[in-house]
Amino acid sequence: MTLKGSETIGLSVMLRHGGRVVDKIEELLFDANSRRAVGYLLKNFDITGEKRVLLIEHVMEYREEGVVIEGEFRIKNIFEAGDEVLHIVNKKSYLTNHVVKEINGKVLGTLSDIYFDSKSGVVEKFEILNENSDITFTIWECQAVEIDKNSIYVDFDKEPSHDVENKYMPRNGATSNNSNNSHNASSDKSEIEELKEQISYLLKKMDQLSQQNDANNYKSNNHVSYKNELDREKVLFQNGQTNGMANTGSLLSRDPHLHEAVGQYLTKNILLEDDSLFAKKGDIVTHKMLHEAEEKGVLIELLSNTTFEKI
Repeated sequence: MTLKGSETIGLSVMLRHGGRVVDKIEELLFDANSRRAVGYLLKNFDITGEKRVLLIEHVMEYREEGVVIEGEFRIKNIFEAGDEVLHIVNKKSYLTNHVVKEINGKVLGTLSDIYFDSKSGVVEKFEILNENSDITFTIWECQAVEIDKNSIYVDFDKEPSHDVENKYMPRNGATSNNSNNSHNASSDKSEIEELKEQISYLLKKMDQLSQQNDANNYKSNNHVSYKNELDREKVLFQNGQTNGMANTGSLLSRDPHLHEAVGQYLTKNILLEDDSLFAKKGDIVTHKMLHEAEEKGVLIELLSNTTFEKI
């Protein structure tokens, strides 16, 4: 089945069992080198603050309301998804960065969309927008005789070597990733391997939840002592007793546990003593933010107002 790239953007990502929506497609990841749609960049971040992606081969079914996957374990962060995906996301080289030219150098327009096979991601046609006339037209993949970092070169004399069926289907009906509407994205794996992968995902999720609970309990139990200790160091500093501070060191250096806040989201705006904004609600906590918060005297307030849930 052939899909139009732009029509996949905005689709929900749903679980096979129960139909629960776990994310939404934000961008199509197109690799110009292999001429493939390799996956989808999703809207939400993972628990460590990294972007999440869904690879093409892990989509089981395309429906009007969204794409169906076996389980949330199919969603990876950009580092787990491989170098190809990481390069596309870091460069933000989705679709709009290619100028389309004839082989003699004449500019035809810009790449505005692709038509690709839903199962393999292989591009079948390119859609071109001519900005001067506001007209769009398509070319066969074989007519794009060369693709470099910024340009696509077209030879209109090239034609498909065989009759290519127009398999494009718009987003107005349930369709699957193969002709009998029952393609399983994990058909190339045994049931045992599939089960192992699901168990691994569940164990990882349980470990993340356990770490979150430990961090929240630790933060709650030690809030008062941290605050008293930081206040004491402020007094030492104001009185010029820098030796005392040098011996004790900063809270962050003495207690590595505090760095577990990195990757979490702020649940409120953090203000400095002069009422200027230090960090806003929904910001992701970073190592740099923690050190700056300690320097400015708002570390305890910051640590007391974080969550793993995206704000």
